Amino acid sequence: MNTKNKILVLTLVISTMLITSCGNKLSFFNPAIQKLTQKAQQLMQQGDYEGAIARLVSINDINPELAENNYNLGIAYYKTDQHAKATDFLKKALTLDKDLKDAYYTLGVVQEEIAIQQAKELEKINNDKEKINELIKIDQNYKKAKENYVTYMDYIGLTDERKQLLEKIEELDKKIEEISKELPESEQEPEKKD
Repeated sequence: MNTKNKILVLTLVISTMLITSCGNKLSFFNPAIQKLTQKAQQLMQQGDYEGAIARLVSINDINPELAENNYNLGIAYYKTDQHAKATDFLKKALTLDKDLKDAYYTLGVVQEEIAIQQAKELEKINNDKEKINELIKIDQNYKKAKENYVTYMDYIGLTDERKQLLEKIEELDKKIEEISKELPESEQEPEKKD
């Protein structure tokens, strides 16, 4: 094998190793993923979230380790009121990329909306034990939402958005406090001592 061929083979081996070891990062070079992503973005902009979900799921079939795609799935499921799936995909996106700041905010929004829906359903419950269990779920979702908003704030610095988020967190604190007043002491979380 001549020197030129050895260099070519070595280059191919190194390229293959890089692509294999960085497959998640280089998936955007995959033409199928590019095409599906463009179509999904177009559908989301048009408000066709079901159509976008189909494309985004196809991308996950090719490579489920793309944080951005899982984030987009989370948004699309949220927009179609599929909150459990939205939560799962947003959490997966954060598992894949803990610095995907917008996923924290979106997850907070989803968890807050779940709590609001649960609170509406609470009015229909007559059984005290069921009511307490539902209050606990509502409380947990408000607390998770707050936690995600606080994490998001760590990424955005001092901005007008931060001020609005602080107001939202204050509102959540009031709701959490109201719920704790309705819960029996045995069901309340002990205060954390620093």
